[in-house]
Amino acid sequence: QADKPPPMQVTSSASRMLILQSLVAIASNLTSAQLEAFTSRLTDALFKLPSQTVRRDQADLSLAMGEHLKKNGPMFCRAVANRINHLLLQEIHSINGAGQSGFGHEAKDLSLVSFDEMENKVLIGNISKAIELDSSEVLGVLNLRIANLLGHEEASLAQNPFRPAVFLQAVHDAWRELDSAVESQNLVLGLLRPDVFLKLAPILLALN
Repeated sequence: QADKPPPMQVTSSASRMLILQSLVAIASNLTSAQLEAFTSRLTDALFKLPSQTVRRDQADLSLAMGEHLKKNGPMFCRAVANRINHLLLQEIHSINGAGQSGFGHEAKDLSLVSFDEMENKVLIGNISKAIELDSSEVLGVLNLRIANLLGHEEASLAQNPFRPAVFLQAVHDAWRELDSAVESQNLVLGLLRPDVFLKLAPILLALN
């Protein structure tokens, strides 16, 4: 179990960024160590899906994607690792830039977001809920620690740069590099259950 966070303390922007960057390195390294096993679980899930669906088109697509991932596993692992690191760095720059004035990185102009991007974010948000439940305690403590680091009383999950949705987005982005078809992207997203996805609890515990 994660320890309770220390009392709230305010640090300089430069100090905060150094701490956050060190956390990104930890998260990236621990994620990379899991990628081969995760890719294997996802490949198995793709091959098993045809026996769990009555839709012939979905069964055929799942088998084809399973073969595709089996053949291109190393490329997929590299893409996930790159996207995890990129998105986490993007997240910490956003929250550190908000500084003492509060968390502002969620206030993106929705007029600049495409319909597909909005749809993906909603789908990823829904899928992440099951993963969040698996790690609710350690996530809650990490939320408090991030808030403490930034000099705030509390922070919501949406303001945590290491929330499950960011890892899901990285996997989704990596799959898009592997296959551009929307049908396959949605199929893979639907398979990212807690038993298939990256094991986030030990990563979050290390961050705490």
